[in-house]
Amino acid sequence: MFPRPKPGDTEEDLLKFQKEFMANQEKPAVTVVKRPDKRKSSSSEDTQDSKPDNDRIGPNRDIVNMEVFPPEPQSVPPVKKSRFKSQQEKKIRRQKREAEMNLSPEERIDKTDSSTAAVLTKIIERDTKTSQVHLPRHANQAFPSVFRCDNPTQTKTASPGKTRSLFAQQFSTRGAGYFGVMLQQEEAKVSTTSASQASMETCVSGDAGPHLVEGRGLSATFGKDEARQIHQENTEKMTAMSEAEILQEQQKLIEMLDPKLVSFIKSKSKKENATPEFSIPPPQPLEKDKSQKDKSESLALGEDELPVKPDKKWINMDKAEYDKLSWMKELPPPKTGDTHTGQQARFDFKGQILHADLDLPVTSGLHHHGNEPERAGYTLEELFLLARSTNTQQRVIALNTLARIFSKARSGELSQLVQSAILPAVLDGGVVFLVRWAMDDKIDMVLSASVHALYNLLVNPADELALDQVFSWYQGHVIPEMNPSQNQSVPKEEDDENTVQETDADVLKRDVILCLVERMNLLPRIRFLLDQCRPQAPTVLHIIGILTRVVRHSTTVAYKVMLCPGLIEMVIREFLPTCWQDQVRDAPLSDLYGTPVPVVMKLMRALAQAGRHIAAHLISKHHLHKQLLRYLIADQPSHLQLADADCYQLQIESLRVLKLCLLYGLASETFIDLFPTFVKQLQQLQQDVTGESVSPQRMEQYVELVGVLEAAVHLAGTAVTANQKAAFVRSADGMSPETSKTETVAMPTVNWGHVADLLQPLISVLQKHLSEIKDTYQIKKQSLQLAVACINFVTSYYARWQSQVSVSAVVSLQSVEDYLSTVLEPCWSGFGFQVIFSNLSNHSQLLSRSKSPVLEITPSVPDLGCTELDDGQHPILTSGTPYGLVTAIMRQIYTLCSIHRGIQVMVLPWVLSHKDLWIYLQKTSVSTSHLHGNYFTKFENILHYFYLKLVIMSDLEQTQLNLSVIQRLTLTLLMRLHYGSEHIVHDILSTIVFSPSLWRLESDDRACGELADLKLSDTRHVTQVTQEDPAPQRELLQGCHTQLNTLRATYLKSFSDREQMVHKSRYCFTMIPLETDKFFTSRSGECLMPCDWMFVPLINLYNVFSSVGGDVQNALSVGQLDTVTAVLQWIYLLEVCQGDKMATISITLKMSRIMCVFLTGNDLFLDRTVHCYLEALLQRYTTPTLLNKLDFEEDIPGLVSFYDLYVALLQQYEAVSFGDSLFGCYLLLPLQQRHAIQLRRAVWVEYRGILRTLYLPVKELLIPIEGFLTPEESDLEMLRLYLEGLLSGSVQPRWCPVFYLTAVHHVNRFCYTQDGKHTQLKQNMLRDTFASQRTEVRQHLLFYKTADVSRNYGMELYDILPPLRQKLLVDIEKSLKKI
Repeated sequence: MFPRPKPGDTEEDLLKFQKEFMANQEKPAVTVVKRPDKRKSSSSEDTQDSKPDNDRIGPNRDIVNMEVFPPEPQSVPPVKKSRFKSQQEKKIRRQKREAEMNLSPEERIDKTDSSTAAVLTKIIERDTKTSQVHLPRHANQAFPSVFRCDNPTQTKTASPGKTRSLFAQQFSTRGAGYFGVMLQQEEAKVSTTSASQASMETCVSGDAGPHLVEGRGLSATFGKDEARQIHQENTEKMTAMSEAEILQEQQKLIEMLDPKLVSFIKSKSKKENATPEFSIPPPQPLEKDKSQKDKSESLALGEDELPVKPDKKWINMDKAEYDKLSWMKELPPPKTGDTHTGQQARFDFKGQILHADLDLPVTSGLHHHGNEPERAGYTLEELFLLARSTNTQQRVIALNTLARIFSKARSGELSQLVQSAILPAVLDGGVVFLVRWAMDDKIDMVLSASVHALYNLLVNPADELALDQVFSWYQGHVIPEMNPSQNQSVPKEEDDENTVQETDADVLKRDVILCLVERMNLLPRIRFLLDQCRPQAPTVLHIIGILTRVVRHSTTVAYKVMLCPGLIEMVIREFLPTCWQDQVRDAPLSDLYGTPVPVVMKLMRALAQAGRHIAAHLISKHHLHKQLLRYLIADQPSHLQLADADCYQLQIESLRVLKLCLLYGLASETFIDLFPTFVKQLQQLQQDVTGESVSPQRMEQYVELVGVLEAAVHLAGTAVTANQKAAFVRSADGMSPETSKTETVAMPTVNWGHVADLLQPLISVLQKHLSEIKDTYQIKKQSLQLAVACINFVTSYYARWQSQVSVSAVVSLQSVEDYLSTVLEPCWSGFGFQVIFSNLSNHSQLLSRSKSPVLEITPSVPDLGCTELDDGQHPILTSGTPYGLVTAIMRQIYTLCSIHRGIQVMVLPWVLSHKDLWIYLQKTSVSTSHLHGNYFTKFENILHYFYLKLVIMSDLEQTQLNLSVIQRLTLTLLMRLHYGSEHIVHDILSTIVFSPSLWRLESDDRACGELADLKLSDTRHVTQVTQEDPAPQRELLQGCHTQLNTLRATYLKSFSDREQMVHKSRYCFTMIPLETDKFFTSRSGECLMPCDWMFVPLINLYNVFSSVGGDVQNALSVGQLDTVTAVLQWIYLLEVCQGDKMATISITLKMSRIMCVFLTGNDLFLDRTVHCYLEALLQRYTTPTLLNKLDFEEDIPGLVSFYDLYVALLQQYEAVSFGDSLFGCYLLLPLQQRHAIQLRRAVWVEYRGILRTLYLPVKELLIPIEGFLTPEESDLEMLRLYLEGLLSGSVQPRWCPVFYLTAVHHVNRFCYTQDGKHTQLKQNMLRDTFASQRTEVRQHLLFYKTADVSRNYGMELYDILPPLRQKLLVDIEKSLKKI
């Protein structure tokens, strides 16, 4: 008995048991029987069954072999699919079938039959023209012999286990010739024989054939003959040439060929031992082609010069590849490019431009196999290519480099180093698509780099810092929408049939942010990145910065951000939590999730500025007031468990958000809850105001605290008025009591009692701070932000205090007097304030002489134009700017003087007699700066506005101010105000511009005195149709002065369509809660009033009449006549008193507007007053200087073509002019020689009736006659028209003296000009003139000398012609007699 295996035995024990059992040859206990497989055929079963049993169960036994034992297949249980998955699979299969059915047959074949498509694309036709064709062997039998396949025995040399086929055995036995196959050796013999025969034929014929041209590609039959013929022609041509000419042509060919091809030809000629007639010199590459030169140098690389010696032992590297090894040589020194054309800018990984001659080591990693391998750095094109690489690290490097380039370009660091702008170039190149695609990547490094690039492309950090700086200034919380201008952002409306949907590229070119939000799904992607990817801190900050910039685009886009599902909710939950873990102080955070982030609160501030409804949504749905309460309840930074800088910044941003909400009338309960904390901080401010140890962050927090208190004052001061207004509206509408209760609950809970006691503490703080500024500002140069905030608070408090019912007027007036005597008056004359006012000119935007940064302007991504460089920063934002404080003081003085009129006599001289302030205002009234449309110029505009209000409030007759400066300052401010300042425009038009005290008779007497010095005989006047005498200049000017109130009403009525915008602007400007919709203004950088605003009422009236049509025009009403008269009077007053300011408006624009008077009504110009002012304006506009500036081809706003306007003017003259001379003068103005010839052709061709009706004596012409005579006419068609009109009698001196004189002058000058041109035409014209029956016309044409207005017909004639002209006329007379 053998022992049986036990559970603990190993495989070695089992094999040992098997070996012993096989050695004893014992009978096994189990007999193995192999059952037949039912799946096999019956024949196989019979074969197996036919074997004896002893063969199946013989002495051979089953032996276990562990190495070859096949593994048993594991039974895998069937996986049960869910019903949902089965339905999804069926749905996918059905969609695939439907998609395949929609495909065309060709697409279906290409999609399904991939092998056929792969084969078809690789089929290439082979050239068989020169292939040798082997015909089959000749056979003696009619049919080929029967092929018998014997059964030869296998050779012994055959490898064991491999049997050869019968065909292979027969092929090796009988040979290849038996089967009609020619081996390679036989083919070589045949080709050698044919070549020798061809050479023998050539030798016999005695004609040497070409060595290089073999005739391939020519005719298959006569290719060799054609090649030989070409060779003969070349030989004959070269025989006729000299050796020098041959060498010259040879050199030209070599320079045109590739150096590799030349080397190949030389090697082939040496190999064949054929000696050409002339030796080929070594190739000399062109100097201009640098790429060919590099290739020739690489070819010239010998084995001794190889940087790496190839070794035969190296696998597949025994052959030297010179092109690849040449990259391992030492680089040539970099060379500078052409000074005129320059070179492509190359950047390093930090975004800095590398100079062309900068030689950096290759270890810097900036050299690559590009067009200029010797230069380090990457071009923008190469970075774009690298950003699409499949290598992750290369993409990250490219995106980070692009991000740094964008940052430096936007900051202005690269503006002096490049010839063209970088940001517009990359935007046109599609960088937004590139970055947006990268944001869809799954790799964190690529995501971070793409977000960084998009942040630097969209966001200007300098703008954000500037907005934070001016937030505490008056109206600093009102910012413009940062979107492209209206003409670029809004596509033109077209018909529905012709409307073509804009592509993504079109929208991107017009507005980048709008395209990202509406077309590229930026907001859902940002939500996914923040929620799912959870990137590191820098990426999170960049994403929040991008969202902030997107919100500042417009209110519409801000609503889209709010409506993005889960975005704002997730941002507030993750980055503005109400509870978080204690953080290590002053340690950088790598993970911002679960920690309050100040920039996220800035995002909330931007959303609140976008609209009141958005702010209410943040408070009601997202409970933002809880975050504000949590962050502001801590009176010490350490209580927030964050770093000190983050604590201060978080509280500052929270205070700014709370201020905006209070100015909307929201979050009043939050203010009441935080009021005790604010009182504690206010007490601490009273102690810290004179301390020098207060940090700047703490001081900035105090500034924003005062701003919140000011907003609470506005809310409390208007709460009573709002309740009364709501009650009045309810009673008028007859609403139900339930609705009334609902509206009462919606009113703010802050009342005047909450803020009544805040005045005295803040006056105390302001008094201490202003005293310190008065004494030490010239030394310490301390910040003025706290003084600005406190002055604004005091001003707002007094403005709201007087409207309270419970406040006594006597008490409020006494408080104003005490404040002036104790706080403002002692500081006004201090040396520190003198220094502040003296800095106005140095920090003025309007007086800035800095160059306009035009390089990096991107219309599709507009910004505020700020930069981090000191040289390019706006002057009003630089350190020590006084505009915040001076504007606050001007506003306070105006408010206090409006409340207490008794202090005007004492306070107004402070302002009006201030020397530094007056010098600054004089300079700004005549200055022109490229920054007049910048957003930050708004604060200077507000300063000028309050100053002008104080000027009008004073008695101008007793002041010593120059009224001309005040007038110019008013007009300049009116044309400089931005959108959002509609209230200021309305107030200026109502109270300042048309003030009689501003245009008093002193300036009128001075202007009229200058005009009175002129004699009446020196001034030309036109004869009116009504035969009325023209009014003198003094009478016109006095008429303007007496009608100033009418002028004001006319212009206010013309701007009445903007009434709603004025109301919204007033609510925002005066900070009236519950009425303010948003703190965004539209269209940054654009002025509200056009430069020709004084013509607007006339243009509106002209548009009304032009839309009606000339056939149905009736006489103007009295109101319309008064409107036209008022416009002409106001324009005439401005031209007389402010001619320098009016000179900034184009003379062409003014003349085009004045011509609209003749097209408005049929008999408007016949009114005496209108006629007098039109004549007076024409006299001022037709001076030689202005006539030289007149150009009717320039673009006129609102006018498509001046030609159309002039044609309408011609039609109007023919219809209703009655031959008015003044109308004729305006009509003649565009017909001067310096203007377009189409205007003259319109009269002489299309409207020839005017030649008979425009009777204007030359003596009454208000335009110098020289304008119609010089330069001399050179157009032959016009000369023909002139002569035809004169000879036919359609142009006569009694009908149109001016046209007659003009035609005679130009025809005479042309006919007598001896320049050798158009001689035959001149003779024909003289012949026609000589043969004319009109004696007077012939006399004038032949004997004209020059124009003289004092003579008859306005011309001087020759008594006796000069000899040359006399001889010419004699010749003409002789020729006529011969005919």
